[in-house]
Amino acid sequence: MTEIDRKLEGARKRTENYGALYGRKETADDRMKGIYALLYPGSNGTVAERDAWVRSQDAYKEAVTDKENAYAEYKAAEIYMKLVFAEAEVWRTQCANDRYMDQAHR
Repeated sequence: MTEIDRKLEGARKRTENYGALYGRKETADDRMKGIYALLYPGSNGTVAERDAWVRSQDAYKEAVTDKENAYAEYKAAEIYMKLVFAEAEVWRTQCANDRYMDQAHR
């Protein structure tokens, strides 16, 4: 098994987790918005004061942290997949160039 085969196999194994990370990212975003919507009516003052109060609450801060972590994990997985695909494309191009050079020397 070549190095590119090992990398592609690793990418195939990670695809199952990739979907779960996407779902976690989307759920974290919805959860943060839901917590904001639940807390907002319980605040008083101007719009800016109410917004500041909601953003200062522990539940909202926790939701923001969860969203940040979910996005970071998803982006790391997405970048990994893109890098593997780019490496596979480079490998494919190198193989094609090698075949061309082999034919040129015949």
